[in-house]
Amino acid sequence: MKRRGNRTGVCLLFNFSWNVAMVVAMACFLSCACRSKVANQASPSTQSAKSPAPATQEFVAKDVLEKTYADLTEAVKAREGYKHYGEFLDRGRYLNSFMRLDMFQYLVFIPSDAALEQLGNDRFTQLIYPEVATKEHLEFFHRHLAFRSSGAGAAMVYRTMGNKIVKYEANHTSVGIGNIEASLEHDASLGPAIRLLFINQIIQ
Repeated sequence: MKRRGNRTGVCLLFNFSWNVAMVVAMACFLSCACRSKVANQASPSTQSAKSPAPATQEFVAKDVLEKTYADLTEAVKAREGYKHYGEFLDRGRYLNSFMRLDMFQYLVFIPSDAALEQLGNDRFTQLIYPEVATKEHLEFFHRHLAFRSSGAGAAMVYRTMGNKIVKYEANHTSVGIGNIEASLEHDASLGPAIRLLFINQIIQ
């Protein structure tokens, strides 16, 4: 009986030790699994923090835009017989119309001094020398500004911001604007994105 009691005690002690070992092993396993899961979840965020996506610029830089517009205005003022429209551009500062120089090509139609003077003194003064540029001035400018996409495979069709189709080909002596044909007195390139077309009439 005594020997049997000792044997039973040893068995119970062995079973207890085995159970403790299993519990400890299970706890270690679960602990390692949890750590691994947390590390895997943290990894993408850590990676993205280390290498953020490159920032995209929505419009051309302000200093580039301002210089381009200043060059445009000076080029118009320097052309004999077209100084009035240069004043119009200078006073109105419509540079925001060129914010997508990276995506579009522009045609700027420059009406002659003689054509602008036919508006009459009051209308001419209000348009060229306004105290404050208004929506009406912007609309007048947009009738004389055309654009088209410069991307690969883009259609070679210009459209004014006043919604007229423009038929223009380099080295031609005239340009079609809507249903009128304007005589092209002179043209000049202002970088790859802007071309100045000097005409002897106003686009209505």
